[in-house]
Amino acid sequence: MAGEWIEGKAKTLLGIFPGQWNEVAPGVLQGHCPGEEYHSAGGAETDCRIYLTYGADGKQPGIYCFHQKCASVLDALNQSFRGALFAKDPDWKPARSVNEGVVTRSPRAKEAWIPDYNEAKLRGITNALQKVDEAWFMSRSRIDPRGLPPGEFLEHAFLPGDRVLVFSDFKSQGDYIWQVGKGGYRLAEERGVPAVRSAVPTDGGENGIWYMCNPVDGQWHINPRRQGMYSRRSLEAVVRWQYMVLETDVAPSALWLSLLAWLPLAIIAIYSSGGRSWHALTRVDMASKAAYDEMLRRVAKRTLPILGADPGAMTPVRLTRLPGCTRAGNLQKLIYLNPRATSKPIFQTFPIRDIGKGWNA
Repeated sequence: MAGEWIEGKAKTLLGIFPGQWNEVAPGVLQGHCPGEEYHSAGGAETDCRIYLTYGADGKQPGIYCFHQKCASVLDALNQSFRGALFAKDPDWKPARSVNEGVVTRSPRAKEAWIPDYNEAKLRGITNALQKVDEAWFMSRSRIDPRGLPPGEFLEHAFLPGDRVLVFSDFKSQGDYIWQVGKGGYRLAEERGVPAVRSAVPTDGGENGIWYMCNPVDGQWHINPRRQGMYSRRSLEAVVRWQYMVLETDVAPSALWLSLLAWLPLAIIAIYSSGGRSWHALTRVDMASKAAYDEMLRRVAKRTLPILGADPGAMTPVRLTRLPGCTRAGNLQKLIYLNPRATSKPIFQTFPIRDIGKGWNA
């Protein structure tokens, strides 16, 4: 049958799709999206599926993702896959399945150990704590967060000489770069075109302005997870595994702020998304990507998601909101900045200054 012919040939072409894929139904594979780094809400093993033949809902053979911002990556992969799948090849005959990269197991097996959000536990912790608000954090901020320009925020948050990618287009390879001690530069979209001096934009239009949470070298690298495409924002560009971002899509804002005040983590900065959620830049100082992954596996992803933290945001190449910029006219508001933060909870610190009486530090 034609469907069997297509499926048999499709299995020999799976190398086009980077990653590891789990068989969840006949002719259907599931795994992490090859364009996961473009997702605005992280990624999971259940996000992306490959259909080896025509799906029951009329889908062509190819790769599909629940998210939308990775469309350009998947479109390129599907073009290669379908071009090879439907190419005229009179000498091709069905062969034994080549299941390279396919692991037959239950869905989400790799992430089954990550706990689900439990609001009752979050409330149980935070109800016993002092209630906090924006002014509470601002009074404990070592650097005055009021009106701090985005470039000055980056100067405080990163080390001398660090390069930080800044994005006005979430799907780009970085639109600007800030070098601590030297300032901002506008980046070209193509390789080989030099950067030019430029301020970092503050008006992000409808989507806001982002920065990558860990410093990079500013160079183009071949990304092996994207079929050899060049990238400035991939793991290969990271020079130090310093930070992890904590954010939530599920916890109520007031409870989340109380939790951030209580956590025994080195929280460097807290700022809004330009909406109702709050991001926390947290220093972890891992020696390598392997050490970073081990920290996530052993500690962060086993404990924090139950209290509302998004495990998909805990990646070393995470894009997070740049404080001091606007999103749809709303300020991505900085309320706490302490570059010298330790793992001592913010709750255990005394107010540095009285917000109502001015800045006297």
